[in-house]
Amino acid sequence: MDPPDKYNRRMTRRLSLALLAALVLPACESRDVTTDLKIVTVQTARGTVVLTSDAAHFYKNVETYQPVQIITNLPEMLAAFDTIHALAGAEKLIVAGHDPLVNERFTTVEPGIIKIV
Repeated sequence: MDPPDKYNRRMTRRLSLALLAALVLPACESRDVTTDLKIVTVQTARGTVVLTSDAAHFYKNVETYQPVQIITNLPEMLAAFDTIHALAGAEKLIVAGHDPLVNERFTTVEPGIIKIV
């Protein structure tokens, strides 16, 4: 039995994004941090930027080791926070997936556009 169309579309989008990152943005790398969550790292002149996506919705999640509301594996989630910190290094260039504080932690170029590095 084939998986539902919704599943196929989601996997196709994921594959497309991974291929785009690999081909167009060689400094980008998608990483599995739990069974069902990914982060993206981008190598820059200032250091590694970590885009947490749903692995850390808000800065408080990753900074205080408070998992997001719905998780499938607590030990994996906590280990993911360690991975995020290790990858971000001393520069702490972490972009939380859904946190409005991103606007305060990085430079606003114009409304809706933020300069990370």
